[in-house]
Amino acid sequence: SFNESHKKNPLLWQWWDLNPRLQRDWSLNPNKIFTHLAKLQPDICVLQEAHLSNVQNNKLLATQFNKLFSANYNTKPRSVSMLINKNITFTHIITIKDPEGRFVIINMDLCDVTFRE
Repeated sequence: SFNESHKKNPLLWQWWDLNPRLQRDWSLNPNKIFTHLAKLQPDICVLQEAHLSNVQNNKLLATQFNKLFSANYNTKPRSVSMLINKNITFTHIITIKDPEGRFVIINMDLCDVTFRE
């Protein structure tokens, strides 16, 4: 079961608000973000205010993640993305996106446990 298997190997989450980092260090580019995520090796990663292009999203997917869910908004500093690691047993059910880029809700089966809104 989920609880039994994760006592030994807990799910690793990484939550990262990129906007303050980008404001402090304009030299921080997406490649540095990708490198840092590769070192952390999270199972699930949530990026706030990422504003990544389609090319950058595809680069993330080509590394350690196989699924990306995102909600974007072009005119204000909003955007959220959730990445699921390739090694996670995962079945997507439905995604609900905020048209203004503030949230993304994902109903899923994760490691044989169903998570729904």
